[in-house]
Parts: sequence; structure tokens; C-alpha cells
Amino acid sequence: MSKAIKQLAGETVLYGLSHVGPRLLQFFFLAPYLTREIGATDYGIHGTMYAYAAFFIVLFTFRMETAFFRFASRNEEPDRVFSTGILGILPLIILGTLVMYLLDEQLVEILAREGDVRYVHWFLGIIALDALSALPFARLRLENKARKFAVLKLLNVVITLAIAFFMLELLPVLGKADIQWASALYDPARKLDYVFLANLIASGTIMLFLFREFKFSAALFDSSLIRKMYKYSWPLVLVSITGVISLLFDRIFIKSFIPGDETFALAQSGIYNACVKIAVPMSLFATAFNYAAEPFFFKNSEHENAKKTYADVALAFTLTGTLLFLGISLFLDQFKYLIGADYREGIGIVPIVLLAYLFMGLYYNFSIWYKLTDKTIFGTYISFIGAVITIGLNIVLIPILGYYGSAWTVLACFLVMCLFAFYWGQQYYPIPFNVSKISRYLLLTVSLFLISQTINKWVDPGIMVMFGINLVIWTLYLFFVVKRENVLKKLNISMVRKRT
Repeated sequence: MSKAIKQLAGETVLYGLSHVGPRLLQFFFLAPYLTREIGATDYGIHGTMYAYAAFFIVLFTFRMETAFFRFASRNEEPDRVFSTGILGILPLIILGTLVMYLLDEQLVEILAREGDVRYVHWFLGIIALDALSALPFARLRLENKARKFAVLKLLNVVITLAIAFFMLELLPVLGKADIQWASALYDPARKLDYVFLANLIASGTIMLFLFREFKFSAALFDSSLIRKMYKYSWPLVLVSITGVISLLFDRIFIKSFIPGDETFALAQSGIYNACVKIAVPMSLFATAFNYAAEPFFFKNSEHENAKKTYADVALAFTLTGTLLFLGISLFLDQFKYLIGADYREGIGIVPIVLLAYLFMGLYYNFSIWYKLTDKTIFGTYISFIGAVITIGLNIVLIPILGYYGSAWTVLACFLVMCLFAFYWGQQYYPIPFNVSKISRYLLLTVSLFLISQTINKWVDPGIMVMFGINLVIWTLYLFFVVKRENVLKKLNISMVRKRT
């Protein structure tokens, strides 16, 4: 195992703790709790609000964090790049927040229900605070302060969970004990409010902890540099917008296109949103990899064996991703208890979405070339194709298949994006990806899952026996990967080199 890949693996673990860790806390605590405490309609609003929040954060940040990596990694004055970037997005954040506030009544008709305008106001605060924190967090990543990055990201979710549980669990207890202020604060009909408020308070708290990283100087603002940064990042903004549409707007499409009234549509969106949470570990693995890989790829782009390293990273990602896919999809009978019983009817979408997120991670690998070569416009082309597929297939499939139509759409979207990223990449920045081996591992993984499903359906051995069969399947695949790729030998060589 090369030193570079070991470094990337270590940083992926740290960024995993920072990004995956918080989401896993939500996965194991918040999602199971909310799907038991609030109805599917409210959970549909929950998914819709966060989908739109991701969309507006992209607009407010203008992908300046990636532009910061690009110019600060090749510039001797990262403080100048940082100050220029911050001052470049501040007007976008201020103006965007003001416009959305003035249009709050119109927005609430799209995002939630009549009378829920307070949700729009709270999310404006969350969006503005998260957008402001994007560049300070990027500075931590560039300076290899992964531990501080991880601690703050984890702290954000810990604060959110602590406040949410205080409001949802302790306030009613205190109210029953005749404590007046608790009784005044708690309303059992507004449980979703407390979840959103907890997020807003946590985002504000994290901004305080980022105070040192937020330092900038107007004297360092460089007008010629900001033009270059805008020119570099605007295609990435379109990439991110179309990416949000491809990844998160399925909840919104279900609400809009599924047959039935608004309450039924929101409930179906809530069921989909809850079941997708079970596939979150794969999404978070891909995202944590991207957090670590983006600065890693830039820093190693001038190395002699850079392209070989990128190819090795893609294969390593595939091996890990397929193990994770099987680790969740084979054991859905156990993972389904992470969500409330009323939401489990949609559990069948999980393997489809898991595979989609695996292809999303492969897309991150295959698409790095356009960032390294400054051909970010190709990212726009690819993402636009993905958005067209997402919108078109959702419109066609949701009325026929319900939320299963959205699941198949996400898979089709990322598969096609992978193919285009690989094809164009080989034209402009050829990387020797072992596509044959990657494809074989993907096919083997899907085949093992289908074998398990066939046994379960036609033999029906019972939950405990099926658990044992699935454990054997997963273990055999793990041993196959270790032996086939000589993992132990490579690790041993790496450890010997380290000692010498």
C-alpha cells in the first residue's frame, strides 16, 4: 500500500468521523426517534426542507471552498485567497437571505404547509450560518487540521441531538412536574419545530467555535483573483445544483408527482425519506471519501505516479463500497428496526439506493480529472445530464411505481454520470482505471445479493437461519477480496517499510 493511499485512508477516517460520524449519530438516534415520534407527513416536510436547504447553501457559497483549494494550493498567500473568497460570497449570503425572507409566504407554499412560515425563517438562519462556515471549514481541511474539523462537525450534531432531546423529552416531564416555563415552552403538536430549532442553535454555536478560522482582512481582497475564482467555480455551482436535484430532490418529486392528495403525498415522501436513511452509511462513506480526496488529489497532481495512485484509489473505494453494500443489504431484516414500523413498507428501496450511492462515489473518482485540468465546464455537462435524467424519470416513473420510481431514478442517474465522467476523462486526462476489475466486483456483489434474496423468497428458512446464511455470504466475499487483492501482503510490506 503506497504512502499516499495510506495518507488518504487516514484522512478519510478522520473526515469520516467529522462527516459520517455526525450523520451516523443522526442515523442511530435521531432518525429512529423521529420516525417513532412524528407522523409520516411531518417527516415528509423534514426531508423537503433539508433538500431545499442543500440547494440554497450551494447558491450562497458559490462553491468557493473548492476554488479556495484550487488557488490556495498553488498560491503562497492562502490568507489573501481566503479573504478574497469570504468577501466574494458575503454579498451573496446577505442578498439571498433578504430576498428569501421577503418571499417567505411564497416559499412556504412550496416547502411545507400553510401556517408553517416559521420553518422558512429558521432555515434561512441555518442556511446563512452554514454557508458562512463553509470557507473556515475548507481552511481547516487545507491546513490538514482534520482533528479540529472532525471535532466541530461532531459537536454540531451532538448539540443538535442534545437540544432536540431536551425539548422533546425533558420539557414534557418538567411540564408534568408543574414547572411553568417548561409547560409554556412545550407543545406536543409542534415536535418538528423543536428539531429545526435545535439545528439552528447548533449552527450558531459552531460559528462561534470557528471564530479564529473566520479571520479575514478587507485589505487582502484581490479583485482580479475573485474574478478568477468566480470563473473557476461557476461551473461547479451548476454541478452542485444539479447534484442536489439528482440526490435530494426525489423527496420533492414524490410529493409533487405521486397520485393522491397533499397529505398522502407528504406521507409517501416521509416513508421514502425514512427508508433512504438506512442507506445513509454508503452516502456518507462516499462523501467522506470526497472530503479527503479532493485536497489529496490536488496536492498529489504533480507527482510522477499520480495517475496510478488515482486508479488504485478507485479500486480501493470499490472494494470497500461493495463490502458496505452487502453489509447493509444482506441484513435489512435487522436494519429495518432503525425506523418506525409505519415506515418499513418502503424497505425494498434500500438496496437500490445503496447501489446508487456506490456509483456516486465512483463518480467522485472518475470526475476528478476536470477539476485538475480546470475543465470544470465538463462537470456542468455531466451534472446537467444527471439532472435531466432525474427530472424526466421521476416524472415518468413515480405515477407508475411510486417512491420505487425515485429509487430507480437515482441509480440510473449516477450510473450514467459515471459513464460520461469516465469517457470524457479518458479523452482529456487518461487515468488507468481498472474498469474490468471494478465491473467484476460490482457484478459479483449484486449477484450475491440476488442469491440471498432468492433463498429468502423461495426457501424461507426463517430470520435466524437467513441471518447465518447472509453472514456466511458476506464473510466469504470479504475473504475473497482479501485473497484476490493480496491485502494482507500489501499491508505487511507497508508495515515493514514503516519500521525500516
